Amino acid sequence: MTNKKEQKRSLPNRGGQISKLRLILTAGVVMILSSCGNGDDISKAADPVLVEIKRAQSVNAQTEIVATGSFRREKEIDLSFRISGVLREVNFREGQLVDKGSVVASIDPTQVEAQIIQAQAQAMQATAGIGQAVEQARAATSSIASARAGQAQAEANTSRAAAALAQAQADLANAQRDYDRDATLVQKGFVSEARLDARKTRLDVAEATVRSAEAGLSAARQGTLAANAGITQAQAGAGAAQAGVQAASGRARAAEAVVSAAAFDRRWARLVAPVRGIVLMR
Repeated sequence: MTNKKEQKRSLPNRGGQISKLRLILTAGVVMILSSCGNGDDISKAADPVLVEIKRAQSVNAQTEIVATGSFRREKEIDLSFRISGVLREVNFREGQLVDKGSVVASIDPTQVEAQIIQAQAQAMQATAGIGQAVEQARAATSSIASARAGQAQAEANTSRAAAALAQAQADLANAQRDYDRDATLVQKGFVSEARLDARKTRLDVAEATVRSAEAGLSAARQGTLAANAGITQAQAGAGAAQAGVQAASGRARAAEAVVSAAAFDRRWARLVAPVRGIVLMR
């Protein structure tokens, strides 16, 4: 224990906490070594132990790690034009950073613009065709109404002609009966020849009236047939006009679809970056 105290006094205290720790450990070693010697050596003074003492300093710890590896892209997107055309500009090169929404490249939209103008003209023409077809349908409807009015008139004429024929036939029958009676009476001398001649004239007129009524009835019937045919024709025209309206509407829709398609193609005349990334290859 005496030796341990002397060693502590002989060592200057310059190293702070670390120096004290080293000193304590060294002293402990001396104690252990001392306890392992013979009993005769305890009384002897131990040789002093040289201890190197340094002051603790703070330093910046920098760790450098050397490793090999490869970068793997998280997502790859292929951009390409969906329409054909002449390339007008390319705004980025390989390795450049592209922000979302940036125009990467574009083609000349002249052809697409021409297609849009042509499609719009076709759409306008198709719309005008709808108007014309509607007017034709209205005219056909009016023709049906006129034909039906003509049919009604023809049927009325037929009815009047039939009545006239019936009356003429009745008159003819009466005239024939009177003539036949007087002809018999003339032979017996009961009536004069003049009266018989009058009966004959009346009979001839009745026969002519019947023939005229028959012609009138035939003409009226022909008019009815013509009116019926006119109705059929007018209805066919109305159907054709309605079909024309539908066809014109279909052409207009097709033209509008062409306009929409051309406008869609115009949008694809530019390549726009959908996300932020780096150009790998062009």
